[in-house]
Amino acid sequence: MPSHPSVREAFAGVLVEMVLARCAEAKANQASREALIESVPSNERAYVRRGITALVDHGALVENGDELALTREGKALLAYLEWAETSHPGEEPPDPHAPAAPLRGLIGNDARLVPPKAIENIRSLPARLEAYRETQRTGMSRWAVLLMLGAVAAAAYALL
Repeated sequence: MPSHPSVREAFAGVLVEMVLARCAEAKANQASREALIESVPSNERAYVRRGITALVDHGALVENGDELALTREGKALLAYLEWAETSHPGEEPPDPHAPAAPLRGLIGNDARLVPPKAIENIRSLPARLEAYRETQRTGMSRWAVLLMLGAVAAAAYALL
């Protein structure tokens, strides 16, 4: 197999990284599938849901109820993709990436892992989600400040 990852492999890598990030956020080995999908903008949820289902079907992720976790193969896929970004063309992957080879074959043949838009847009999804969460956090604090100002104004008006 070529050392340069395909677009499908890159898309699968983004999805696996999103699960890994949610696990790290929760300081656990598992992350809620529905919470992950709900965190994605509504116009992108369908392809994220399909991709995660494909990765569960192929063994990169394991699902226990609503919880998702990485498997040994999923971790090997991430390690392979990281290696592929820094390797030279034509360089063969080292042996530790061998567990990713069967998974890469399955990913390459699965239409559910064809990204619906340019891979550059898909790769930016985790950063966009983080920016969106940050906006939500600061937006809530603004509401709290506005409510406090309203309460102070109401109290001042009541004292007059």
